[in-house]
Amino acid sequence: MKNILTYILLSSICSGAFSFAYKIIASKDSFFTANRLTILGSLIASILLPFISWSSLSKGEASPINELIYAVNLNEIVVSASTITPPNWSSALITVYVVGATLILLILIGSLVGIARSIFGADKVIRTENYTLLLHKKSNLKPFSWMSYIILSHQDYENHRKEIIMHENAHIHFRHSWDILLLHIIATIQWFNPFVWLWKAELRRVHEYQADQYVLQSGINAQLYQLLLIKKSVGD
Repeated sequence: MKNILTYILLSSICSGAFSFAYKIIASKDSFFTANRLTILGSLIASILLPFISWSSLSKGEASPINELIYAVNLNEIVVSASTITPPNWSSALITVYVVGATLILLILIGSLVGIARSIFGADKVIRTENYTLLLHKKSNLKPFSWMSYIILSHQDYENHRKEIIMHENAHIHFRHSWDILLLHIIATIQWFNPFVWLWKAELRRVHEYQADQYVLQSGINAQLYQLLLIKKSVGD
């Protein structure tokens, strides 16, 4: 159990340190591509770094990951005909971790199912070279994109098609869906780490800024576009 708790603590410390450094150095920068890569790299590093024992690398000693696996194997529940060994704290901790990861995984699956319903339940399909546009009759449907699909309502298509499609196409162009999928996987693995959820919110913010910058650089009227963003943010 000590090795497991050590990993959780070190991983959270790494995430917190990276988050603190990012807030100080890069959070207010407009270099959104660099910010995006920094966030993804920090998340991956927070998972891998706790497994590295810098002192053991030169001495050829066992790494923490081997010790972790060894500790888990030693703490298996032993059942025999005569005695039953009760689960220890390590087994209980592992159970809590598995339950939490399973819940987060189910949420991810539920989100993917919802996206699939939006894709296959469209009333009209318009295919282009860069994306597939899916239109729905629901007027309260919030526009979004996933992989190469753009989903929006007929009402938005009739009133603001140029701005919305350009914004969502920016997400497709930068492959933001893959970032979100990776974040969900990391959140499943490290659901216990509060900084992972902060990173997830920050990455979504960077995605939106990057897409907005893409739209404005294309020549869209900045004032009208900002008014549209305000309307959509309040659910209009």
